[in-house]
Amino acid sequence: MDIFCGVDGCHAGWIVVSCDSQLCLQSAELKEDIQEILDYTRGAALTLIDIPIGLKDREQPGRRTCDVGARKILGKHASSVFTAPQREALKAETWEGEKGANSINKEICGMGLSMQTWGITKKNCKCGFYINSRCVLTVEVERDTSRNLLLEFEQSACNEALEKERGSR
Repeated sequence: MDIFCGVDGCHAGWIVVSCDSQLCLQSAELKEDIQEILDYTRGAALTLIDIPIGLKDREQPGRRTCDVGARKILGKHASSVFTAPQREALKAETWEGEKGANSINKEICGMGLSMQTWGITKKNCKCGFYINSRCVLTVEVERDTSRNLLLEFEQSACNEALEKERGSR
């Protein structure tokens, strides 16, 4: 049986849920670090993680195409997709100051970093190792975008069913 996992960062570490191919919940657990996630998801057919994993750098600065697309899908809720940091900003010791992550990000791409983004930078660093050590598929997701797409799909399916029902009368 294939197992699929979803991972999201939280203040205490990471929430990891797993489900089977019928989307029946198998487990939901709190993990403290990325190594625990690696161990926990080792046999998963697919792991979805809500954290930026493909960061830009000085050679290709700017916004990531996936973030721009997610914001477009979310429309008035676009602010829930925060700007991913440039890779060099992750090396900063602090958010503030001339050598802080906010300044480094502005220098590279013209955009600063929110405090929320700075709060996950250490998770970003550890995540890069995690993704690179996987032998199975790990995909970045953005929770609100995924939810909106599922709701649109659900609404579309409901509308289609209603149309069929009306047509059969």
